[in-house]
Amino acid sequence: SEINAQSEYLSQNVLNVTSKYKDKLNTIKVRLEQAERERREVQLRNEQFQNDIERLKDELLHKKELIFEKEKIIQDTQYKNREILLERQSIEERISNEYKRLNELVD
Repeated sequence: SEINAQSEYLSQNVLNVTSKYKDKLNTIKVRLEQAERERREVQLRNEQFQNDIERLKDELLHKKELIFEKEKIIQDTQYKNREILLERQSIEERISNEYKRLNELVD
């Protein structure tokens, strides 16, 4: 009978220990699943950030190209303005010379 009591006591201890380990294993499992969910969320956010960075890089490159094109147009316009100014000066000089010749003829 004492053996039965000890056997029962040991069986109960085994059940208690087993139950505690099952609880701890379940807790660890839940924590691992939570950590895995968080890892996936972080990975997804990281991918979204990478996509945003790539999109912003593309936008920046496009804006740089537009700026380059506009600067080229400005330079071309400035060059044409200088050409027009020189041509105008040349025409004004010719007109002035023609007036001088005309005045010489009149005098």
